[in-house]
Amino acid sequence: MTAGSHKEAMAGLLDWCDEASIVHWDQTQAFLPSWTEADQRMRANGRVSKVRNPSPQHATLSYSASRQVGICLIECPMPIPERRIGHTVQF
Repeated sequence: MTAGSHKEAMAGLLDWCDEASIVHWDQTQAFLPSWTEADQRMRANGRVSKVRNPSPQHATLSYSASRQVGICLIECPMPIPERRIGHTVQF
């Protein structure tokens, strides 16, 4: 989160988003969680990220549920036991 392309993209959150949050968890399964599970974990264990113009829902993580509008495969180069999943950005 603090290096490379991810760091560059994260700097844009301040201006691009009115709601942003982050959550970390360890997962040993070889598959990504569903959007529903990720959203539930975000609300239960997440914290808000800084944004310049937060919506009224930002501070309480009471934003609208994420929508899945398309499907794409994401290849994760990290070994499964060390993988950290949980960064969600909603535009």
